[in-house]
Amino acid sequence: MVTALLAVLLGASVSVGAAASGVSPEIIVPEQYLIGGCAIGFSAYGVPRLEAQRSRPCIGAASVSVSPAGDVNVVLTEASRLPVIRLLVSVSTQLTRRGISAGISAGKDTVAVRLYDDLLGRRLDLRYATDRRRLGALGGQVNVGWTKQAPVGGDGESLVELGIDALGPYRDLATTDAETVQGGCVIRFDTGLPRVHANAAHICTGVQSVGITSLGKLAVNLSAEQRGSVVNAQADPDETLTARGIVMGIGGGGVDAFHYQFYDSRLNRPLNLNVATDRARVAGSYSNVWLTWTKTATRLGAVNASQDPAIDKYGAFMNGSSAAGSTIQTGCTIRFSQVDGKPFLSGTSAALCTGVKSVAVTSSGAISVAASSAASAPVVSTTTVSSRSVTDYGVRAGVSGGIGASVYRLYSLRLGRVLDLNKRDDRLILQRSGSWLSVGWSRQRV
Repeated sequence: MVTALLAVLLGASVSVGAAASGVSPEIIVPEQYLIGGCAIGFSAYGVPRLEAQRSRPCIGAASVSVSPAGDVNVVLTEASRLPVIRLLVSVSTQLTRRGISAGISAGKDTVAVRLYDDLLGRRLDLRYATDRRRLGALGGQVNVGWTKQAPVGGDGESLVELGIDALGPYRDLATTDAETVQGGCVIRFDTGLPRVHANAAHICTGVQSVGITSLGKLAVNLSAEQRGSVVNAQADPDETLTARGIVMGIGGGGVDAFHYQFYDSRLNRPLNLNVATDRARVAGSYSNVWLTWTKTATRLGAVNASQDPAIDKYGAFMNGSSAAGSTIQTGCTIRFSQVDGKPFLSGTSAALCTGVKSVAVTSSGAISVAASSAASAPVVSTTTVSSRSVTDYGVRAGVSGGIGASVYRLYSLRLGRVLDLNKRDDRLILQRSGSWLSVGWSRQRV
């Protein structure tokens, strides 16, 4: 175990699969997490731009452009060029309504986002004006975010340069978990109507109530403690909804509430939760969505959330916020063998693998990831993102699980069906160079 941990920290790749379940990467709990995120908007011609305002500061992003591969490429600030623990990416409700979703690849220095258009049945290549116009005509956004391992001094002092407004109004060099708060919750649709799903294994942090907007979106009204400026956010349908071809986008501003748009790739249209037949598409005994976000807590000039946890203020296991240092964030990259397409855990100096001990394919063709004993704590949120090459097939991953293990179901928007990783043809899709999933968790420190 110590050898595996040292290899991660020194840059050697560590890979753990089902056959090596006795080898367990130790959970790495940094003395401090570096946090970042930014909203990327598009001009009328589809040219990407960084967007920053009081309710949504842009933290850790230096510039954005279209890459030679036709993706959205974000160059990070020097202060944010550190090992990745967890990645987040989402699109706004405007893009979701048109069937557009996103995948992401990242290292220490950059973040690259690839967009997939379900209505066109292919990825968008932003080198071409026709594809860029698909974004520019909608006025939507792509939201990126990350958690990284932050440097600290010998006596524990922070070495992160925050650089408030260093790049312009509401454009900062970096921030940390000491200056932010984590929020997240599981929302269940067992009757077709949304409700908070909170228990000893699933802590809901920062939510006061849920409902449906007049436009048929999921409305999540935030607690008084977590009404603040947004650093990053993501929404993930679980394996039940993912198997139905359903994806989500985020809107609503995020200071007081988030609004989430559902899109049904089998019906090729957005869902209106005010319509009974559309609610039936998300209903199920175990139909859930996983929500996660980060808010500012101390940033000068922002709308700052409180770090008062307000334990059980909004119901059993429903906390108002989180105290500084009370959340453990872990994450790992799941890669796929170039020989047989089987999954394995991977950690490098650019992307750490922490808090997990093994990965395997289940009898139903899903991916099961077991948490290490040190990371087996109540879950606040979990996130899953697809790499750019997996996004070429419109592959989305839905997750279910709790304290000990998480199960990921893969669905291809391009093929219109669930992938079964016990089948060679489906594994071949994932054998492509650069194919991986980035999985992450926020857990309540116990």
